[in-house]
Amino acid sequence: MAEGLDRKIAEAACQSLNAGTGLDFASLDAWRIGDFEFICIPGQNRAEKSKYNITLKGDDASL
Repeated sequence: MAEGLDRKIAEAACQSLNAGTGLDFASLDAWRIGDFEFICIPGQNRAEKSKYNITLKGDDASL
C-alpha cells in the first residue's frame, strides 16, 4: 500500500462513520473505533478475494 494511504483510508472511514452514526470518532467516541476492523490484504489470491465484497458509494467512494 502506498505510504500514507492507509491513514487516508482510515480517516475517510471515520468521517463517513461520524456522518452516518452521529458519533465523533475523533474525540468522545474514539474508544469505539476498536469495534471496527480495517483490513488490507495486498497478497490475497483469487479465492481469498471472493471472501470480501466491499462496495463504496456516494461522494466518499474514492480518495
